[in-house]
Amino acid sequence: MFVQKYFAGSSMYKKPIIKIKNNFSGKYLTASGAADVQHLEDSGDDSQHWIWNHGLVPVSNPTMNIDVDDSVTLAPSDSKSKSQFLILKNGKIVNPHMNLTLGANKDAIQSYQEMLDNTWSAQYVGVDTTELSFERFTPEIKPNVGTWPFDCQNILACKIMPGQACGCKDSVNEKRGVTYFLGAGSKLDLNLDFQSCEEMKSHGVDISGYFMINGISTYCHTWSKCFDKLFLWTYHLLLVFRC
Repeated sequence: MFVQKYFAGSSMYKKPIIKIKNNFSGKYLTASGAADVQHLEDSGDDSQHWIWNHGLVPVSNPTMNIDVDDSVTLAPSDSKSKSQFLILKNGKIVNPHMNLTLGANKDAIQSYQEMLDNTWSAQYVGVDTTELSFERFTPEIKPNVGTWPFDCQNILACKIMPGQACGCKDSVNEKRGVTYFLGAGSKLDLNLDFQSCEEMKSHGVDISGYFMINGISTYCHTWSKCFDKLFLWTYHLLLVFRC
């Protein structure tokens, strides 16, 4: 339902336009007036057409978003606003940040702390005319969470443990190990001065292999030796059966 329209050989895409129907009443989510959100009979016009962005954007007023801060209204679109974030989950329109669910009270739309029985369904109407460009996901804009380095270009396989990655080459073709991000401006060769294999494990390194520990190349087992042997035995057994 929410699959966007892509163009072959192009970096452009368009978003689908939908109508949102209450499965209990048969009425539709409606942008009524400048700021009101209601639940009305099918009108057949843009007031009941929506685009799902970080929340719900009315086609009739595309600079606005449904906002559930104090009451359910239309407010100027703000992608950083938690009160405008909405998802359709198991037929419920939910704001997971505020634990609120949208529901209908006669013609009005209200937010509730409890999960309501009535559900909503999205109906495809067409495609928005606005063409949007994909944003290139570069290392500079990648969120600073997860494994480091963020600009890994080529995975380096482990020689001792088949099927594992023991590092990667970054954008300037330097070989680096893989670990968890250690803070703003972190560089593996500058900040990772591990004194023991145990200290390295505590920073999220979950692979077995050779690492520089206190200036000495040291083989660290993140799995037990028995598990290492079981992994290798299983790996070689699979190779035998493949042959």
